[in-house]
Amino acid sequence: MVLRESTNMDSLATFPCDWDNVSLLVHEISSHASSLSSNCPQQRINLLKAARSLTFAVQTPMERILWHSWAEPTLFVTLDTVIQLGIFSLLKEAKNMEMDIGQLSKKSGSDPALLSRFMKRLASMEVVLETDVDRYQLTNMSLVLSAPKYASAFPFLRKGIIPAMFRLPEYLAKSDYINPTDPLNGPFQYATGASENWFAWVRMQQNGVFENFNNHMSAYNEGNYGFMDPEFYPIEEQLFKDIPATADSAELVTLVDVGGGIGHDIARLLSRFPEAPGRFVLQDLPNVIKQAREASLNKRIEFMEHNFFTEQSVKGARAYYMHSVLHDWTNEKALEILRCLKVAMTPGYNRVLIHENAISHVNADWQSTALDIMMMTILSSKERRESEWRQTIEEAGLKVLKIWRSSNIASSNNAESLIECELAES
Repeated sequence: MVLRESTNMDSLATFPCDWDNVSLLVHEISSHASSLSSNCPQQRINLLKAARSLTFAVQTPMERILWHSWAEPTLFVTLDTVIQLGIFSLLKEAKNMEMDIGQLSKKSGSDPALLSRFMKRLASMEVVLETDVDRYQLTNMSLVLSAPKYASAFPFLRKGIIPAMFRLPEYLAKSDYINPTDPLNGPFQYATGASENWFAWVRMQQNGVFENFNNHMSAYNEGNYGFMDPEFYPIEEQLFKDIPATADSAELVTLVDVGGGIGHDIARLLSRFPEAPGRFVLQDLPNVIKQAREASLNKRIEFMEHNFFTEQSVKGARAYYMHSVLHDWTNEKALEILRCLKVAMTPGYNRVLIHENAISHVNADWQSTALDIMMMTILSSKERRESEWRQTIEEAGLKVLKIWRSSNIASSNNAESLIECELAES
């Protein structure tokens, strides 16, 4: 990008942000498009990134200001409202997935004058298709939003994150712009008056935000490689092959999913490798394990109530796996969790597998950096860079064997990683 020297800020505000690179970006898009194949999702990601860069280059600073301050917030509240009204579900059931405002208003119980304004907003953002005056049809985007798992993102953010996020600048100003590190006295507590950490608070709410959160997390992981997929981590070579052939499968624990929620990862592992040797244990707090028991998971999964701030009770497992656990906690708490695992391990055999984002030092992607600001806001925690992961892991008495990067061709998140660790030599 070429910065333009100009004393006339008004002129600069109305000139494209990166006009000098527009031709190059158009050529790059043309190149990606000419070789585009449905069998190569990475080409789609490359095309998407180039198209986004072209949009940013062609837009003027003022257009971008209006996009971020007008377009994005108003689209969010519009989507949240029509999801509450069940508009996308109504359209899904209609002939040709198409209805007019009168029909939608009657079926949803909403004021047609109000609904027409929201639908016009959605059409302007290509969320729905405007087929005639006050008549609308689903697009693939809005069809997906008819499914609660995907639609839950909006009520979850509204109820669970945005109230604190919009007061983050105010909190930081009052705290002299010090990086938040106290999970009980941070931006979230400042904005809401809560005394608990976010996870304790969200479980106490009676407005459905915890269910929205669980739905959103399951949707977020759709399309991503699991840690057991060979495109991410060669689990057969790294873990299974080193299990002694004489091992008694009734005693040997192959993997403990620590803080594993309702078991999506461990179930996916056993679905992919039904003949995997040894035992597989899912650990989480009692209320979560209760949910997991009701989820009709693979019968090989053993359920265990466990607080990961206490000493690991399963000793000598081949691997202790944690998915998006440590990013919820400050360094001090992350060290506690790792040290509770360390006491259950023996040198040279046991592994800790940390499935998290490792943010790039340069050219970090928008997903991991957005999540970092959310972690700051609600938990006073963070998404870590690779160097920060290494420092924390080594301080806990472990050593990094390798950081495996996901070739996650279905996602534009380039930070997803599996950090393989073992006990450090004393």
